[in-house]
Amino acid sequence: MVRAKRSKPTFIEEARQKQIQEIARDLFIRVGFNQASLSDIAEAADISKGVILYHYGSKSELGKAVLEDILNTYGSFLSAQLEKKSTARDKLLELPNAFASYVQKNYESFLLYIDVLGSFGNLEEKKEYMSDTNQTQRAFLRRLIEDCKKEGCSFKLKSSALADVIQATLDGLIGQYSVDPDRVDLSACARVLRQFLNEAIKS
Repeated sequence: MVRAKRSKPTFIEEARQKQIQEIARDLFIRVGFNQASLSDIAEAADISKGVILYHYGSKSELGKAVLEDILNTYGSFLSAQLEKKSTARDKLLELPNAFASYVQKNYESFLLYIDVLGSFGNLEEKKEYMSDTNQTQRAFLRRLIEDCKKEGCSFKLKSSALADVIQATLDGLIGQYSVDPDRVDLSACARVLRQFLNEAIKS
């Protein structure tokens, strides 16, 4: 079935897409992305496979939608936690704690993220997706660092380099914790990253 070209889905379509994503997510967690077929998802949702293809076009596209939902939920949590702080400096220093808190409580989400990311699409699709995702995350970090500068903070590193270091650290910790949570003390790692950020800000 060919999907209709619409600039924005209707309320009913959004509800159907959410249903498909939630069921797909549950199946991906239980049996893995590669093992869960569109037919399996359709059966669990009590819809036809054609309905899924109408909304997503392919299993890879559905996988991307699940990944984006994970990242959006994670990003919303971080933003809400950081907004509790009154200054950009305090928000930057709170970032490691907020990160650790969310990842510890949502272990399955990040394990699923790694599974789906490693399975959907070809190499070029993965590179394009990761490039877009990384650019978005680094842009957020650079804005936060620049806001700190506007408040009078100065840094020992360039904003772009510091943003890259922070993002690489968070990505690495997510990867390690997802595959071996018993050996990675995220709270301790968050304290080390916070100390690094505090020292990166010139007094």
